[in-house]
Amino acid sequence: FVSALVVLLMKLYQNINANGARAAARLDRPDQHIYKIMSPNKPFVDAPYVLMATVGAAGRFNRAQRAAFNVGESLPIFIVHVVLVAAVFGPLAMVIALVHLYGRSRFANQYKEDQKKRTVGFVISALSEYLAVGLIWVCALKAFVIPAAPEHWPKLLP
Repeated sequence: FVSALVVLLMKLYQNINANGARAAARLDRPDQHIYKIMSPNKPFVDAPYVLMATVGAAGRFNRAQRAAFNVGESLPIFIVHVVLVAAVFGPLAMVIALVHLYGRSRFANQYKEDQKKRTVGFVISALSEYLAVGLIWVCALKAFVIPAAPEHWPKLLP
């Protein structure tokens, strides 16, 4: 359980690190990378960056694609968390997974329509992710804190 929390911390750090660099680069969502036309010749030497389309059918596709990638980025660790929760809390894992399904589906649909409308679905899915993490913390604390408490020592000794 603790190792799952360590993996989560790694993922959270990566997100914070990337998002911290986003504003200074003037890169808004759904763009994820900056490309520059590289040429020693004019007029391209001072050309602006090439960014993803954000309007029309192309923009709608890019946002839908970005929503799908966003799910793919967080899904592996969420699966680990749900499996750990299921091992201890049983059917509660299914409730968490269903809330996550609803939140991610709503996120994808809203993001496809307008990048500024994606927040509600994202928050719903994030709440399900952090409910799973909270339950993992309960298990981790129970494993390390309760057995370390003096009142439990006689039970641990032969």
